[in-house]
Amino acid sequence: MTALPIHDKGTVSGPLISQISTDSIPTDVFSSDKGDPEVPKSALERLINIFACGSVLFSDGYLNGVIGPVNTILKTIYPQEYQNSNYSKKVSSIVFAGTVVGQLLFGYLSDKQGRRFGMLSATIILIVFSVLSAGSMGLKHSIHGMLDALTAWRFFLGIGIGAEYPAGSVACSEASSEQEEGSRHAWFVMFTNFQIDLGFVLSSLIPFILICIFSQDHLHIIWRLALGFGALPPLSVFYFRLTMKEPAAYKKGNMKNTRIPYGLVVKKYWKRLVPIATVWFLYDFSAYSFSIYSTSILQKIVPDGSLRKNFGWNTLIMTFYLPGAMCGGFAADRFGPRMVLFVGLMLQALVGFLMSGLYSHLMNNIGAFCVVYGLFLTFGEFGPGDNIGLIAAKSSPTAIRGQFYGIAAAVGKVGAFVGSFVFPDIIKRFGGPETIRGNSGPFYIGSALAVVSGLIGLFFLPNVSQQSLEEEDAEFSRYLQENNFDITTMGLQCRLDVEQAAIVERDGRLTALYIWRLMGYITRNNYAKAYQKLRPLSFQGSCSVLLFVALDVDALCACKMLARMMKRDYIPHKIHPVAGYQDLEKANRELVQDDEELKFIFMINCGALIDLVGYLQPRQGLTIYVIDSHRPWNLDNLFVEGEVVVWDDGEIEMDMKEEKEAYIELSEMPEVSSDDEENKVVQDTTRKRKSRSRSDEEESDSSINSRPRQRRKTSSASETADSFKYVENPYLALRRKRGKHQSTISTYYDRGTWYGESVSGVIYSLASELSLEDNDLLWLAIIGLTNQDLSRRGKYSHYYPLLKDEVNRLNPPPLSGERRINGRNPSDKSIKAECEFRFMMVRHWSLYDSMLHSPYLSAKLHLWSENGRKKLHKLLAKIGFSLVQCRQIYSHMDMDLKRTLRDKLGGMAGMYGLDQIIFESFTRCWGFKVTLSASDAAYALGAILEMGVPEKENTVSLSESKELGEEWSKNFYTAMDSLDDIDRLRRGLSTAMDLQKAIVRTGTVLLEKRLIRQLSAFRMAIVKDGPDLAIFTHPQALGKLALWISEAIAEQEKEQFRRHPLPFVIASLDESTDGYLIVGTSVSSSSSHESVPKHPGLNRFGLAFQEVARTSGARVRIDSFEASVVECRKDDFVGFLEGLSLRAALD
Repeated sequence: MTALPIHDKGTVSGPLISQISTDSIPTDVFSSDKGDPEVPKSALERLINIFACGSVLFSDGYLNGVIGPVNTILKTIYPQEYQNSNYSKKVSSIVFAGTVVGQLLFGYLSDKQGRRFGMLSATIILIVFSVLSAGSMGLKHSIHGMLDALTAWRFFLGIGIGAEYPAGSVACSEASSEQEEGSRHAWFVMFTNFQIDLGFVLSSLIPFILICIFSQDHLHIIWRLALGFGALPPLSVFYFRLTMKEPAAYKKGNMKNTRIPYGLVVKKYWKRLVPIATVWFLYDFSAYSFSIYSTSILQKIVPDGSLRKNFGWNTLIMTFYLPGAMCGGFAADRFGPRMVLFVGLMLQALVGFLMSGLYSHLMNNIGAFCVVYGLFLTFGEFGPGDNIGLIAAKSSPTAIRGQFYGIAAAVGKVGAFVGSFVFPDIIKRFGGPETIRGNSGPFYIGSALAVVSGLIGLFFLPNVSQQSLEEEDAEFSRYLQENNFDITTMGLQCRLDVEQAAIVERDGRLTALYIWRLMGYITRNNYAKAYQKLRPLSFQGSCSVLLFVALDVDALCACKMLARMMKRDYIPHKIHPVAGYQDLEKANRELVQDDEELKFIFMINCGALIDLVGYLQPRQGLTIYVIDSHRPWNLDNLFVEGEVVVWDDGEIEMDMKEEKEAYIELSEMPEVSSDDEENKVVQDTTRKRKSRSRSDEEESDSSINSRPRQRRKTSSASETADSFKYVENPYLALRRKRGKHQSTISTYYDRGTWYGESVSGVIYSLASELSLEDNDLLWLAIIGLTNQDLSRRGKYSHYYPLLKDEVNRLNPPPLSGERRINGRNPSDKSIKAECEFRFMMVRHWSLYDSMLHSPYLSAKLHLWSENGRKKLHKLLAKIGFSLVQCRQIYSHMDMDLKRTLRDKLGGMAGMYGLDQIIFESFTRCWGFKVTLSASDAAYALGAILEMGVPEKENTVSLSESKELGEEWSKNFYTAMDSLDDIDRLRRGLSTAMDLQKAIVRTGTVLLEKRLIRQLSAFRMAIVKDGPDLAIFTHPQALGKLALWISEAIAEQEKEQFRRHPLPFVIASLDESTDGYLIVGTSVSSSSSHESVPKHPGLNRFGLAFQEVARTSGARVRIDSFEASVVECRKDDFVGFLEGLSLRAALD
């Protein structure tokens, strides 16, 4: 650790963690949603949601397409009753009328009652009326009655189909917005229009299969089964829809609990709705007409063909829908929906005109006709089929999206309804179905309509981006606010800061992009959104992201994970390790202040305790992400929206409601001084007394003869007392309320310091949200959590099951059940969840040394004493292990002994009080080379950070490493590289062993020679000399020594039935700075294997050090991110200790 100058007498370097000024809190604080935070969805859950929302649109394509083959069958079965009547038109077209009703009705219901309500209703309608359509019967088996029933059921079936559009499609667009940017349009298309097209294909394939099975002699069965098949798709997703939740976008932006300002909505969105609806009308006019009558067209091409042949060729034609639908979605992600729609329509028009001109030649070649006709349909799906619904779903805000989409789709279905009715008339006008012109004419009409639609789309349709849903919601809220509409009643998670809108240019237009979040923090389900704001930086040449990383193992692992993710996304970034606040201040001055290209800063395990805006003075446009496990949070960072964004691990949202309320209330209170309150009270009281005196005098003059004077005095006194009793002084009430809230905040800070979730665990949550989780990231998260447990700073038993599930998911056990010491093959890097001994680095040390230097065994068996070492020898003898065997490298020990070690040691553990000698952990192998446990990796990385890794050729002793200058930066990058280099990490194990030997040597001397003094509030020890003195000038090494000693003392006092051992302070002389490094360790942060503390690592020495520094006049420096670490001048050391000893209890 580099020595930094110590300030003058009576001053303290570094921020004070408990300092807060409620007077300076800004008033523009936004309140957050009171709901519980959402559990992040996995990639599979997000995919299932999209599937459940959109896949039932299959029924739209199927039930509309199958009526073509059914029409043909009914004409064959009932030539007089069906073909020579209007039933053909009614059965085909009535479903469109029902669809329009369903789209308009459920457009409103899906906005006001919820997407889930609309989807469940649509599913039930489709199931019921598909079955009823298949079972249509007339009274007394009347054919006309059966056809009338079929017409009626298909109308209600249309309502269910229509309900799917504003409920299912809109919900699918909102669910797809939770996917990774760059693929959202494709996901929407695959589960909406592609499903419709798949329905069209099966609407020909199913009748073809049925006619192959039953032959043309059983057409009565075939048409009923073909219609009844439409009930299966909605039935298959009914469970998923029943259990799914509303999309996150709907929860944020709905207007269920307030009126929809239709006047404002129409004024803003009619210009967008009209061209969308027009294009949809023209497209459906031709698309549905061709699909329904394609079988009839084929009958003219193959006049002597059987129904089976017609259905087979029709299936082939319909299959051309699929490649167009699939390619259109991916093209929309790359080129934008509007441009893809235009290109698709132009290509469709070109093919249609060619087909019309060459129709006489094509009719003589059924194969060529099917290919050209199929291309006509392919380009239709590639362009408008995919993209008109996509544009409609993403061109309006969440609050009205169902109605906007429903109206546009309803107009489209009106086009389909009109087309299906007029299509036969168009054929007749061109010469009739028996002529070439009569059959080619519709293609001229369809091609002309495609050209018109394409031009409308190119010039009038809005272009939608990957973030359109968020942008539309933000723009709509701003628009409502500008028109004095109260948006606080909307379902948004927070109010939008319309004053801090960022204007971005997109496609030649200025769009207001509002970035909103919960206060100054984000919850776990918003991690991915925060990270995604970095992805546009990949197109910039300059480095726009800076990572400030603390020098600890957890921060190192989190940094490695984040850097790997950014490298994958081509986000330029720079990593800068910081040892303390002065390093941070220097880096801010040199790397941040003058860099206009810098957009984001990540504070990894640093910055949580200070007001970052006041400390770093960030310029406008720079965002600071704080990912820190240190507690308490500085409330200025949490509850004021601005440049700082804290990543909440759940503690803020779940456990800090009182602090949040107190902070916001204080920010809104007027400031009133004590003098103002007293003067105001005196004035009010004097005025009331004077008023009462005048009233008494008037009463006395008017009633002197009727009342005794004594009674009059008593009455006046009573009135005065009653009046004073009911007078409420608002200034005193305000003062009491302010005091209550200030007390809440003071109590929060006065707890001391503690730790939250490991920062590597937070980054792994981000990776899971982005579907980037893999073994490498998981292993880093495991190391970070394990390091917290080794330092007694985390809730290991709370997070272990979560990581264990991830290990089992990403590393399924082999079917053979074979267990190997190392990997199953040379490239095996799998992770296993295994039970480990609490022996230190046992795989790489001898069993004896591992047990001797184990912090757990040292405390339990008192191995620092001669009697304790004899007890260890006796334990090994009882389990049948000789010292000769135990002093060999563990990997060289007899295999039989190693196999029986767990069982034998488990049998003797209770006798020696070693109930927790085995704990749940993880291991990872590197092929046949080596296997490391998570604690092995944590010990090695910690040693590298503190001492570095000596090179093979030039070995340097640990004690000399301090003299090598600015080693901490080099050590950090060495540790970073060792995460990718297993050989370098293994060399770190040797350094960790040497470090632990130094800790045990020094701790043993302090305990055996009774150099630990007991003061009134704590115990303390001073390291002034010895061969390992230079090692303990590093705060982490000294902290490990303090933890080792405090656990030994705590176990001793536990055996003596002292339930509350004192905290422990240790100081080490740093001869290079002529000062002392001091570390305080609280009892609550020492041995706690048997429980999960609410505040892990709770330590009040940070507060004590600050108070003593202010009151004692000692020259000290509080520069470490660990508040319980302080440096003091040698001359002021005695005075500092005296001040500390006089302070109140520390635990």
